[in-house]
Amino acid sequence: ISANPYTKEIHVNADTGLDTNPGTYALPLKTLTQAASVCTASCVIILHAGVYTQSVTIAQSDVSIQALSSNKNTVYIQATLTLDQSTTSSLVVSGIKIDKLIAQNQSTVLVHECEVLELDKTSSGRVLFIDSLLQNATAVSITGAGEVSFKQSTVSNITINNAAAQVNVFGCENISNTIVTSGALTVDASVLKSTTALAAVTGLQPSTLKITNSTVYDQNNALGKVVALGN
Repeated sequence: ISANPYTKEIHVNADTGLDTNPGTYALPLKTLTQAASVCTASCVIILHAGVYTQSVTIAQSDVSIQALSSNKNTVYIQATLTLDQSTTSSLVVSGIKIDKLIAQNQSTVLVHECEVLELDKTSSGRVLFIDSLLQNATAVSITGAGEVSFKQSTVSNITINNAAAQVNVFGCENISNTIVTSGALTVDASVLKSTTALAAVTGLQPSTLKITNSTVYDQNNALGKVVALGN
């Protein structure tokens, strides 16, 4: 894998940038709107510290949206970021706080070291969260087919409602308010904790549920049991 697979860099600085700038490190753009408009396939959008209030859709393939390495945890997209891929290309989102993230169509997305307040996955693609925080999420809605995985992340208010959806939870210390009406759930080395955890997982058919090396708390947040369920 190439150390830098991207063919173009676009720098954005909400405080000091100008949308008439070329988008370099020294002369960044100001808005996400302008960055999205000049973004091409295999492009990386690098956000400098600041608050970005523009809702944008990224439809280009193989794009990365990331915080400047020295500005992680100081970049906030106070708006909706929509990833809409008509092909099975990949996208990366890293080091950013986002009000709402929407994954549509066939998007394959890696979300790394992000805080997401609301997730809406309607795509048939794959979304992988690593070292991310969805603990304060108002909703994590999975209505599309395909796969969503959480690794070493904290997630609350998950609703899975698609028979073709596969949700994987690996090494997560706090997965709360998980409601599965249809779809498959695999949990390993994790903690399911909330008033709905037991009701949600025990309502699934054995063929769609697998829990190993994990702890489940009961409706009163008392320790339920260490479980190994499913096939």
